[in-house]
Amino acid sequence: MNTRSRRAIVLATLTVLALVSATWASTVYGKAKPHQSRAKPHQARVIVTESEWRITLSRSSVSAGPVTFVIRDHGKLAHELIILRTQRPADKLPMRGKEVDLKAAGSVVGKIVTVEPGKEASVTVRLEKGRYVLLCNLPAHYKQGQFAAFDVT
Repeated sequence: MNTRSRRAIVLATLTVLALVSATWASTVYGKAKPHQSRAKPHQARVIVTESEWRITLSRSSVSAGPVTFVIRDHGKLAHELIILRTQRPADKLPMRGKEVDLKAAGSVVGKIVTVEPGKEASVTVRLEKGRYVLLCNLPAHYKQGQFAAFDVT
């Protein structure tokens, strides 16, 4: 065998070893494992923007399952978010004084007690098919229009 043939064989061997080593290293030290998917289960995300006196949603419906609500307070006052499952229209919830009577209105499935102006918070809940209302239940906020209808299909 001549020198040129030996060099070609050595170069080919080194190339194969480099490829095998790189594949092995990414399997052992990387995030993915062989035959394992990196995909997370489907989880919806809804951006909820609150301000005086409204709630704006990035989407008004999602499929049943886990949903992460990211609440951003763009107002000058602190706000809260109540996720209420109900059969009632969003603008017809029963009141007790200046607040929604949550027990009479439906069932609370999630909430964030206080989000300060300029801040953000999040909550993840598992929602079943049905009708929901997202609202701020601080005194008089709901009556001023701080709510949004939300559907889960």
